[in-house]
Amino acid sequence: MILYSGLITLEYNPATDILETTMPDASQFTLPEVRLCLDLIISHIRNYHISKALFDSRHTQLDMGEKEDEYKAMAAQFGKELMDTHIRKIARLALTDRNREEQGKKLQQVTKQTIDIGTFNNYKEALKWLEME
Repeated sequence: MILYSGLITLEYNPATDILETTMPDASQFTLPEVRLCLDLIISHIRNYHISKALFDSRHTQLDMGEKEDEYKAMAAQFGKELMDTHIRKIARLALTDRNREEQGKKLQQVTKQTIDIGTFNNYKEALKWLEME
């Protein structure tokens, strides 16, 4: 079922308790729009007590230029906020930009104590991993 459709789409399957979304592409959105997208993800995870998520970052391009520090702070805040939700497992579909993949690894480091995060290149493998108990 679609929980939200706008800047991003949040699709939730109550049978598997998995939220799916494509992560915002900062090259197409302003920083406030990216923050709004991340806030929407967090609020829906909280409101629906979601425990598993699939974040598709394969096509995300980050060209932050002068705003790189702001983006890093926003990503760190997102990781901290995820830890204050019911999320226990996140599958990340890998970025196509290897330089930016480091940002995803930082999220894993921030949340590793409370959230199990797997990085995948294949959608079906990611979904299968999330469905395993």
